[in-house]
Amino acid sequence: MNIYQNLRQAGALVVCIGALGFAADASAQTMFPSWYGTLGYTDIRRQGADLGSVDARVGYDFTPNIAAEGQFGAGVSGDSATYFNTTSKIWLNEKYALYGVAKYPVMPNLYVLARLGVGETRFRVSSPANTFHQELASLNYGVGAQYNLNSLYGVRADYTRDSYNHNGGDNDNWTVSMVARY
Repeated sequence: MNIYQNLRQAGALVVCIGALGFAADASAQTMFPSWYGTLGYTDIRRQGADLGSVDARVGYDFTPNIAAEGQFGAGVSGDSATYFNTTSKIWLNEKYALYGVAKYPVMPNLYVLARLGVGETRFRVSSPANTFHQELASLNYGVGAQYNLNSLYGVRADYTRDSYNHNGGDNDNWTVSMVARY
């Protein structure tokens, strides 16, 4: 199975989660704002390099336990790594992703969550001999927790793995963000 088949299957899963959420939202009244946004910092570990990005997410809670969110990240720090005895500089240009999110309350204001989605990440790699750009499609999955400070604001921490299926390696992403509901 190639990466594009994985992306189609994961995309279909996100659409199905969204459809279930719309059906559940149509039959139940929510007592909280359904739209939310996050703004945070992500530490990205990629093949020996430690990169950073500022990430923004926009999401919609279909039910108290099911959501979908889109993500955009812009690189803010690069790093150097050694490959085949050559030191290269790596920089994250940008990343995009779409997720289905499942949430479960463990306390009145504390939720654990799981995310599954698809994304694309663009890197710039510079070595003494060459500079090139990588555009990598990925299947992304992760877990996290969110603490709501009140009905409109909260803090969130999560871990997401970007899994590339065509020798692009994998990314480990650790994110801390503020959440605002609207």
